[in-house]
Amino acid sequence: MDGLDLRLAHPAFPQPDRIDRSVWHYMTLAKFIALLDTQALFFCRLDCLSDDYEGYQPRRWRHERRPHALAADQARKLRESCFVNCWNMSDDESEALWRLYGTQDASVAIRSTYDELKEVARRNQGLRLGLVSYVDYETGKIEPAADDLARVMHKRRAFRHEEEVRFVKLVDSPHEAPPGGLDVPIDIERLVHGIYIDPYAPEWFEKVVKAVVRQFVPALGERVTWSSMKAAPLY
Repeated sequence: MDGLDLRLAHPAFPQPDRIDRSVWHYMTLAKFIALLDTQALFFCRLDCLSDDYEGYQPRRWRHERRPHALAADQARKLRESCFVNCWNMSDDESEALWRLYGTQDASVAIRSTYDELKEVARRNQGLRLGLVSYVDYETGKIEPAADDLARVMHKRRAFRHEEEVRFVKLVDSPHEAPPGGLDVPIDIERLVHGIYIDPYAPEWFEKVVKAVVRQFVPALGERVTWSSMKAAPLY
């Protein structure tokens, strides 16, 4: 068993039945440009995500096992030293995620496979990768309950539509990384199998996306296409 296998064997990181499953990363145009420019995945610090429950235990476990003040301090330290990068695992595009990321600005999605994400983890020591588990934070428990990694890989059931695949990187001290997050280098031509344009974007947005790709990574130009949701219905 190599180093990656050991990292992925952790019980908090369930693995899919098939590693050829498609994974999607939805983002604004600005974040897409940053991805092409840096050729790196951005790992957001846990406490900068929109869900305030990230890194916290379900209420029942917290009350049973430790004083609230101690649990809150532990959660704060975890949220400041943990960095994540999130994907959606699905055989198809997600209309809900298109709307979520394209509400204010037209968005872009890149498609890859779980196997390619494993390759990113293999090339970057300290990365873990797995499927997020969804639990009831009022009545449920997280197992293994005492493990910080388990806390990072569980979310409330209201987020089940995300079908999230998550990279996780823990640092010994939050001072080791920039406050908002850190970049993990990738082989972008290998990772990106397809680039999809927001089905609700105006027609001119296609020219913008293609121009950006030509500017930064010309080899990806032929992989740009409109979302399949934009296709006209058959009569």
